[in-house]
Amino acid sequence: MIHSLGAGGAEHALLELARAAPAAGLALSVLSLASTVEARYVTCLREAGADVVELNVPTKWDARTFTKTLAATRCLAPDLIHTHMKHADLAGAYVRRG
Repeated sequence: MIHSLGAGGAEHALLELARAAPAAGLALSVLSLASTVEARYVTCLREAGADVVELNVPTKWDARTFTKTLAATRCLAPDLIHTHMKHADLAGAYVRRG
């Protein structure tokens, strides 16, 4: 889970994880809270085999983030949730409690 998939260090680390996941026998889903203007990382993540879901939350502090994240993670049914950046950290903590 990450706030957005724009260009940055956390996004690059996530891409490296996605590239390594198949060899480790992991199926990776990436949940982005915000929509992505530049689709470079979205495209690369999908090419690496990751399922990418964008919630399109309009602002970092939109209260709908929590309900949308909870609904999306229930559909994805992950065994593990790893978060990047503070907004995704907060949403991930909410999902864990929900």
